Amino acid sequence: MNKFKFSILIGACAIMATACEDKLDEDQKGVITLDMFYQSDDDAQNALNGMYDEFAQVVANGKFLGIHNAPFFAYNLCGDDIYAAGEFYGDNDFMSQLNEFRYATDHEDLTPLYGAYYSAIYAANLVINKIPEAGEMSDIKKRCVAEARVVRAYCHMQLGIGWYDPPKVTKYLDLSAGAEDIANSDHNELLKWCAEECMDAMADLEDRNGKTDKDGTVKVTKGFAQFVAGKAYMFVGDFENSKKALKPLVESENYALVPSDRIGETFLANGDGNEEQIMATNVAVNTAISTWSGNIQRSTWMYINIMNWRQDHMAGVPSGYVNGWGGLGIREDFAADFIKHDCGVDPGDPKTKDGIVGDKDYDPYAYEKDPKKDQRWRRKAWIRNIKEFMYEMSYGSGDDQSLAEKEKMSNRGIKTYLYGQTHFLEYKRQARSEETYPGEAFSTRNNLIARLGEAYLLYAEACARTGEAAEGLKYLNKIQERAGSATITSASDDLLTAIKEEKRFELFLEGCRWPDMVRWSFQDKGDGVDYFARIRNNGKTVPELYDAMFDENGKEKGVGNKEEKHRFYVYATHPNEGRGEVGFTEPSDAPDKYKYYPIPFKDVNANKFIKQHAGW
Repeated sequence: MNKFKFSILIGACAIMATACEDKLDEDQKGVITLDMFYQSDDDAQNALNGMYDEFAQVVANGKFLGIHNAPFFAYNLCGDDIYAAGEFYGDNDFMSQLNEFRYATDHEDLTPLYGAYYSAIYAANLVINKIPEAGEMSDIKKRCVAEARVVRAYCHMQLGIGWYDPPKVTKYLDLSAGAEDIANSDHNELLKWCAEECMDAMADLEDRNGKTDKDGTVKVTKGFAQFVAGKAYMFVGDFENSKKALKPLVESENYALVPSDRIGETFLANGDGNEEQIMATNVAVNTAISTWSGNIQRSTWMYINIMNWRQDHMAGVPSGYVNGWGGLGIREDFAADFIKHDCGVDPGDPKTKDGIVGDKDYDPYAYEKDPKKDQRWRRKAWIRNIKEFMYEMSYGSGDDQSLAEKEKMSNRGIKTYLYGQTHFLEYKRQARSEETYPGEAFSTRNNLIARLGEAYLLYAEACARTGEAAEGLKYLNKIQERAGSATITSASDDLLTAIKEEKRFELFLEGCRWPDMVRWSFQDKGDGVDYFARIRNNGKTVPELYDAMFDENGKEKGVGNKEEKHRFYVYATHPNEGRGEVGFTEPSDAPDKYKYYPIPFKDVNANKFIKQHAGW
């Protein structure tokens, strides 16, 4: 057997162990061989179910890592809207390494995630390769193969978006094959292939059966294939074909945007299978199975631990929320732009010489002065300011007290400080207690992959880039109107710029912002926009949020002693000072170094045919 070992084979090894020729020298009793397994329609469906289980584990947590939600972190943390936070500097450092651009080729999330995508690709290739080899193709077998082709294309697309030129693997990996078959692909050709795979598979796929068809959101349908094709074409710069792929999806009667008053539901367990969801992986908690024997592997277990609010640093938290480690913080400049966009109030510029602490011209609560402008559905569903968190949400006791009384209550507030936090707390992806597995801290919600809101904005961008401004504006306006946004783009506005801005807010924390920043930096290189301006100093200044009512260190921080009522302020820290360079850079000898992730060290080290990116 071949001696090469690399991470894209890790997922295959366990599955293939019984298939390797040197393990089959003796007859095994009661064992169905690989070639015998795919004979019937039931065999084909069972193989497909196995692929979906593998895929669910990849989407949930990166499979081989098992505890972090690697896909979420990989595609969100490098953007310009969040901080990697936690209890203190160095807490959950794998997140800060991504956020501050100090990761290496053996990063503890990126390396297993890279291998996990290939694990799902391997499972898909078994279905795609083996079912046709087994004999005559029925309609069911054709559908199984088509669904697997789209999953394989999606995984390759995610790899191409994240790692630029990963190998394209179209056959189940035989460890006795030559390693030269596994080498870097061409970025554009890979993404184009992903799109064409989805379009070719379309004829054998089923449609979602209307807006109430929940089963149609946890399997590959024509709608998901159209979504993947449209997105892959967008990233390769084929805007005309992106538009063609997405048009039947955005016009389909099988999907719809949820109404404004349900806008946050799509990211919660009670939104599973709603009319806006195109594709999610099914958690399907089985109480007959132990936590670590199948349930937790399909869930986003440590996502809750890391991302939910850090309750042990607070005097109290709103009812119904699960304790967490406070690993994600909202950037104040993102919140200020969001408020200006959705609420129609300019809170000023939060930046000072520290890059964080607001000066006298910045008011984080400015929009509250006009209640009408505060009724913005999306803003309230995505982020909450600290005063809303403390005084408007239910704490189970004292809710009926006046604001003046709540401002002096000791059952709410920040006892010490919240590292990496500002005046705004993340609300969009917070896990609620009703969606946690009994006795555990992992979510039972399905893991969302694609929704109609993103499809609308992809389609609008494709239209804007191909001269169909009126059509693009129509779908952009649908998103803005549903959001209740004060910003409604008109025909006289720069449509492409407006779409880019809207994507920043609508798709917040959905793994889109960082890939879009990279894509636009190439596709729109001549527009004069520095898409990386906000992240060049990442890690040089990190905020801490304090409450003057509890702050024992107020005098030290220059804000006075403890006060008799709650007052929230942000203090700027410089945790990486003297530790080395941090923040996004474009080295002169490798200007694209940080725009894509490096191929994992173990792959490059094990296979001479895989080449590392410049600068690593």
